[in-house]
Amino acid sequence: MLFSEFVNIMYKYCGKDYKPHEYFLLLFDTIMKDPETEDEKQKAEEDSYNPFSDLKPDTLDRLFHGTNPLNPKRVRAARTLSNTVKFAAYINDLSWDAQCAINDAFQRQIPDFNSEDNLGYACADLFLQIMDDIYDNTETLSFVTGTQPPVSAGKSTPLPATSVYYDAQDGKIHIGNTEIAIPKELEPPD
Repeated sequence: MLFSEFVNIMYKYCGKDYKPHEYFLLLFDTIMKDPETEDEKQKAEEDSYNPFSDLKPDTLDRLFHGTNPLNPKRVRAARTLSNTVKFAAYINDLSWDAQCAINDAFQRQIPDFNSEDNLGYACADLFLQIMDDIYDNTETLSFVTGTQPPVSAGKSTPLPATSVYYDAQDGKIHIGNTEIAIPKELEPPD
């Protein structure tokens, strides 16, 4: 699953009180442990504990929407400070409706998501897996269509390169059975 897919699902059901760049920072603040050492506390006071906090809102918006890739070193810095319990508590404190909607949205893309019936930890594990995939450069797109093979452990099955192509007639990128419309200004020249 791509980070942008993850963050957009989360935002849809529990981030509406925030602008996208604010929610981006909130998610990373929430997956990271609270500052403990003097150095960490100093960084928190200087607003540099979160490795993304020095980025401008428009840059964070692009990271949120997936139009810019996340820097693997920044992701790794956040990952090394991760706190699964803290993130699980954040998810489990959401309204029941939000929790059900998040669970359903993730299960549509990852059928075995939350198989242990603990949404908070399932979301935390998925977020950590996405962070690891970004750092390892193995992040992959999820597929919502029923014709894709089932995914396991939060990973999607890679597609052969021949099933990914741009069709100039319909102006869409085709990835397996998924179609993505391309704005006219981004279409490749003939």
